[in-house]
Amino acid sequence: MVNNDFKDFKWSVKNTPYLIQDDYINIGRSYIHNGKFLHPKFGIYTYPQTANEIPLGWRQCFSDLEDMQQRSIRNFYGYLTPEDLFQNLEKCKLEFSGSLHSIDVKELNDIINKDVKFDYKYTPICDGGYESVNIYIYIQELKLYRRFTLKHSGEYTIYQESERINNLLKKVGFNETNT
Repeated sequence: MVNNDFKDFKWSVKNTPYLIQDDYINIGRSYIHNGKFLHPKFGIYTYPQTANEIPLGWRQCFSDLEDMQQRSIRNFYGYLTPEDLFQNLEKCKLEFSGSLHSIDVKELNDIINKDVKFDYKYTPICDGGYESVNIYIYIQELKLYRRFTLKHSGEYTIYQESERINNLLKKVGFNETNT
């Protein structure tokens, strides 16, 4: 049985040094936003909690630190406060409880900082939405989570050319061809 009772559980940067997200958004004819977070120790959390529900109050990333300080422009890449990320997690439903994978945070930072090699393709899709696989890594010096897109498909498709990033996608359950 799945336990969806979060009242005795407290999210923290200590128990969540990184988080993988599979996210789908479509704002074509109506607003659709759903996906899942894969936590390395606690399991899979899906949103919205019930079908056809919009996760109201969802916190988006700021594109850069200046935007964050001014709380002005929000977009889907960049930085997110721990409080905002944990608020999003509170809006999720626990689908699977248990350990999923283990990745060293230093290795993640090394891959992201050194192995970013991608190409993109534009496909004229009208109202097609997009799906992305992202990783949030806590940056101690900034006291923020940095979001990095590992994979993106939709009107713009990002192809990772880094073997290490593609291996990381496979390790957490995603491959190059599907999500």
